[in-house]
Amino acid sequence: MDKLSKYKNEIILAIIILIGCILRFYNCAEMSLGNDELSILSRLQYDNFKQLITEGVYPDGNPAGIQVFMYYWTKLFGFSVLSIRIPYIIAGIFSIFIIYLISSLWFNKQVGLFTAVSIAVLQFPLFYSQIARMYSIGLLFSLLTVYFWTKLLFTDNQKNIKILIAYILSSVACFYIHYFSFLFAIIVGLTGLLFLKRTNYKIYLIGLISPLILFLPHLKITLHQFGSKDVGLLSVPKANWLMEHILFVFNNSFIVLISIIVIITATVLLLSKIKIFSKFRIISLIWFLLPFLIGYFYSTYRNPVLQNSVLLFSFPYLLLFSFSFINIKFPKINYSLLGLYTAILLFSTIIEQKYYQTQHFGEFKKIAQLTEDWSNKYGEENITKTININQPYYINYYLNELGVETTKFKKYDYTDEEELLIYKKIIENSQTPYFLHAWSTKFNPEEIYDLIKTKYPAIIEQEIFFNSEIKLFGKNPADNIAKEPKPVAEYFEDFEDSTKWTGYIVNTDSACPRNSKYCYYFNDSVEYGLNYQNKIFDIYRSAFKKIKMSLLCKPIDDIDGVHIALSFHAGDSVIIWRGRKFDSFIDSDNWTKVFFTFELPKEYKPLRYDYIKIYIWNSKKKNFLIDDFLIRFYKL
Repeated sequence: MDKLSKYKNEIILAIIILIGCILRFYNCAEMSLGNDELSILSRLQYDNFKQLITEGVYPDGNPAGIQVFMYYWTKLFGFSVLSIRIPYIIAGIFSIFIIYLISSLWFNKQVGLFTAVSIAVLQFPLFYSQIARMYSIGLLFSLLTVYFWTKLLFTDNQKNIKILIAYILSSVACFYIHYFSFLFAIIVGLTGLLFLKRTNYKIYLIGLISPLILFLPHLKITLHQFGSKDVGLLSVPKANWLMEHILFVFNNSFIVLISIIVIITATVLLLSKIKIFSKFRIISLIWFLLPFLIGYFYSTYRNPVLQNSVLLFSFPYLLLFSFSFINIKFPKINYSLLGLYTAILLFSTIIEQKYYQTQHFGEFKKIAQLTEDWSNKYGEENITKTININQPYYINYYLNELGVETTKFKKYDYTDEEELLIYKKIIENSQTPYFLHAWSTKFNPEEIYDLIKTKYPAIIEQEIFFNSEIKLFGKNPADNIAKEPKPVAEYFEDFEDSTKWTGYIVNTDSACPRNSKYCYYFNDSVEYGLNYQNKIFDIYRSAFKKIKMSLLCKPIDDIDGVHIALSFHAGDSVIIWRGRKFDSFIDSDNWTKVFFTFELPKEYKPLRYDYIKIYIWNSKKKNFLIDDFLIRFYKL
């Protein structure tokens, strides 16, 4: 019993690491590979190292380290989901152990247990330990950098060459893994300058400069990547971003936050004559805040790069600061709090947040499986297929896993509204009784579905996932299984009778070449023509969330520069403007249906007197006819 008592902290740590292992290995091979994971794999399909760098690394926004590592890893261990993810799982498990070592060096072993269980169980580090992205490995090497940095500066190992080499290699790994782990390693290195002594400054400066020299072969790639402003679809962070991030890393759970506040309060009250603002507490706070501040201002004034994932490398130091007040003089209280805290984290991650029941990214595996199932059920030859993804490889990875070689999609992506015309032609030329469309992890305009329904009005199979879905359409309306949402308001203009719409009377054409008597004529003297205008809360009492518009158009000459347009107004100020080009749908001089769907941004909160305008903008003064203008408003 005495021996067990002597190694109590180590036994508890072993249990925590075991919990971390179980949480990370459970279901890891069953989860679909995500868009970013498949992106890495798609950029490994090269015959040589030079191609890997020029075609796989240069176009990406990350250093070459993980791409190169995966290139050789997959050559050795293949492309199965488990073999792809296992290095990141192992890195996540080792991170639990290394944060314990750092905490023990900086404060005490009981602080180490609290930080270790947080890394083991919180869904933020757990999630990034289960996916094949650079974050888990970056976390491990950033922790190793700090561990060896501490050994160099604050222990008797200041002149130990092995520790110096380990610090250099860990820092270099951070440089090559991710630019935020690079940033973090630089911050760590510069912090060390504040603690130099006459006895260690030479060896430390070698440790500081050597990683920079070893990164020089990558400098050309880095300059190329930073010279590009095309970094993705991230938005400029808001003023409250940090508070939302802190809530996010603690499971978006007030239970977890309150438990941490209770632990901090209880442990601070137990302090006696202990310096609250010690050097390691100050360092912890700075190391957590500084990467955020740099990312925030860079995102605001240069390129938006700030997202939760890039702060994983600095996240442990928020934990270290939070638990650093734990006093080793009260072990019974500490172990009791640790047991309660562990139970709360497990409850929050597994039950409250439903971690293993939640889809964390777009689905590819189930889309591939359903595509194959429906092809077998309805006949491969009877289905025309389209899909909207970033690369054909993403779906082909799983189709190949299923042993499918015959499935081909007529189109694999949607990049801009001009491509709606391509979808329209595919649909019109389709000779099959069924039409399949799927998408994952991309913007998928609802107008694609509107076009499909002009020929295939019934949804006969569908599955909707997080940020992805798959639908099978048929021609018989009676087969439809999907319940269409009812609009909260609807306005229709066929130009036959009087209307509240303005600007149409003069240009109503009685020689309308359709079954109806009247239509609306745009000529080279009409830029805006008719418009619908109404207060937002007069349309629907609690504000609508989505607008669907459609109309018929017959060109007299080309329709370049013609849009359906909408604008939201507060007084004389235009808050939002959007438009959809007619020529995204029209490729002949026949009557053709034009669609436009718009969802209000979540951040837009309309005020009492805000109003909306919907109109046709004939920016280049073309000649054409329109009819049957329908507007529907939905709650979502």
